[in-house]
Amino acid sequence: MIDKIKKDIYNYKMIIFFIILYLVFMQVIFSTLCPIQAIFHTNCPGCGLTHATIYMFTGQFKKAIDTNYTVFLWWGIIIVLFFNRYIKKTRIKVFPYFITFVASTTLLRFIINNH
Repeated sequence: MIDKIKKDIYNYKMIIFFIILYLVFMQVIFSTLCPIQAIFHTNCPGCGLTHATIYMFTGQFKKAIDTNYTVFLWWGIIIVLFFNRYIKKTRIKVFPYFITFVASTTLLRFIINNH
């Protein structure tokens, strides 16, 4: 499993580098990681996911739900992806449908909360 993770990191090192570069740039220049907030000065559908993740990992589930309840769906997908890629060593054929469902749920939550 560790060898596969190392191989993935090596194979995607340029993508990882540019993501880190983007994050540093956005934080230093705009004081936010979100391009929607930087450009339009408004919340985006994913707003609160970072804070919700912190709340979730520290056992503050009520705060996580209040901040952005789709955090549980996103982390569910991450866990399933990790499990299937590194432990079962298989691909999930319906994975794009899971992503579409969770992204749609996140967008719907945003629309409902902002009306």
